[in-house]
Amino acid sequence: MAKKPFMNMVGVNCPPELEDKLNKWYDDTHVRMIMDLGMVNRAVRYRRVDTDAKVATGEIQPPLYLATYDFDDQATFEKYWHHPDHEPLNEDVRQTWPNWADMRKLRAQYEVMRIWTK
Repeated sequence: MAKKPFMNMVGVNCPPELEDKLNKWYDDTHVRMIMDLGMVNRAVRYRRVDTDAKVATGEIQPPLYLATYDFDDQATFEKYWHHPDHEPLNEDVRQTWPNWADMRKLRAQYEVMRIWTK
């Protein structure tokens, strides 16, 4: 069976007064630690933008920040997730952001079904 590309995504909200700290930490420390494990092919960060195309969701708002991490396949993600060198990364999150469980609004994994290109 062919490998199916796999994505881990994390959505985060942050108090406005901590956004600069979050962005500096994410860009300078967190993503570097993730990439140094050598199993993520690509990491991308997004910031939500309100447009006319927004779906009305009532009280539920999507997270302000979204990060996606691309892996070769689910097996590579599982290896990454359970790798002993992943724990220092988790410890850094806990130490830097004691309220991370409240800030993280989404964590989900997806495998590719199909890819279209132009």
